[in-house]
Amino acid sequence: MREIHCIMAVWGEAYLRQFLELSLPSQLSPANLPTLAGRYDASYSIYTDSAGASSIKEHAGFQALSRLMPARFIVDDAQISDDKFNPLMAFHNRSIRTASESGAALLFLAPDFVLADGVVARIAEVHAAGKRAVFTLTPRLKAEDAARDLAKFHDAASGTLRISPREMAGVVMSHLHPIEKAYFWGPSFSSFPIHAYWPVGEEGFLARCFYLHPIFVDPVRREELPAITIDADFVERACPDMDEVHVVRDSDELLCVELSRAAVNDANAVGKPWNAKAWPYARWACVHANPKYDSVLHHWLFQHEIRMHSGEMKRAWRSPSRRSARVARLVRFYMMLIRNRKSLADMASYWRDTAVSRD
Repeated sequence: MREIHCIMAVWGEAYLRQFLELSLPSQLSPANLPTLAGRYDASYSIYTDSAGASSIKEHAGFQALSRLMPARFIVDDAQISDDKFNPLMAFHNRSIRTASESGAALLFLAPDFVLADGVVARIAEVHAAGKRAVFTLTPRLKAEDAARDLAKFHDAASGTLRISPREMAGVVMSHLHPIEKAYFWGPSFSSFPIHAYWPVGEEGFLARCFYLHPIFVDPVRREELPAITIDADFVERACPDMDEVHVVRDSDELLCVELSRAAVNDANAVGKPWNAKAWPYARWACVHANPKYDSVLHHWLFQHEIRMHSGEMKRAWRSPSRRSARVARLVRFYMMLIRNRKSLADMASYWRDTAVSRD
């Protein structure tokens, strides 16, 4: 069987609490980590500090995880700092190096992620069909409010949190974080809009995203490490064939959410909100959604329409879908001009490489 390494980096009281109370129980739901048995030689690595290791070892959820698969701690007190991103990047790089030694695939989890039931089972199906990487939207929710609703799905007897994608989408619609609300296309658009959303009444929303979370990666090029972060440039380095990259387009397929305190701000959005229009958005994207200038990965991601919904999709979705598609075409056209205005051949190459087939 192929090896798969489940990766978790967690430290600090707040993240430890989220991990043990919500994230880990959701990972242990029946169609998540338990489905790896018989399909993969699975292990679980927890990158943390000494205090974190002590807290986790005593928790019933960790005992259940240990019965499911080998679980190990990588403790590094010197690496931990108040700046979470540098230690997180160091831990991710270390996990990628370790996986490369045995040819293992990687499941990138996080302590503030809560998984709907079926996330891991679906990833295994997609992998079996030949895909090497899976990108998914992880909508950010107000932790204080969402946690109360999510806790209702906790089963005390089994210690798991089992919630369906539709039920999870309902929580999303009730508790979207202010950072997420700023991504809705209109007069108060975020000054750092890595996502663009279009509402569909109370039923859900459509999303187009320059950045998505690579929840699963089975590298082709084992020697590659991210020069920036796993969601910026790792997938393109490790899995260069976009035909082997799967983008989750519908919350029914799988859904993972991210919890943040309501008071958390987007550190990148330092400018004033602006009125969303295709031309300035394309100019923004050519600078900020372009970690490698010769790359089109993130521009290709934006061409995928992603549907977030808690019920059946009806006629109300048609008009927002058309508006979303029109914006995506215009942004793509303008980005092509901005990047390749001196070469018709480069324009044609860009247009081909950012094309996305419709469902």
